[in-house]
Amino acid sequence: MLGWPGSDWTESAPQETPPVTADWHDPGLEVRHTFTHFHLRLALRLAKVHDATTPQRGAFIPREAFRPASLPTVMRKAFDLAQGAWAKD
Repeated sequence: MLGWPGSDWTESAPQETPPVTADWHDPGLEVRHTFTHFHLRLALRLAKVHDATTPQRGAFIPREAFRPASLPTVMRKAFDLAQGAWAKD
């Protein structure tokens, strides 16, 4: 399943562990999503990285292979918020 690099989902705020070294930006945005048995809040962090960057965990797919419609709902919410945040900069 496609998704964005992130930490484990825990009840308390986890330690931030960026997947790559980059100039990370906190746009002050949060994704909220409700699953059957719990509510999830994800703090959004943004960075621009080179296409050839290899993350420390997971993998990036080529830009031309990315389809936002392929994301699960919670990850699509994050994508939509990120797109809006970059458009403001």
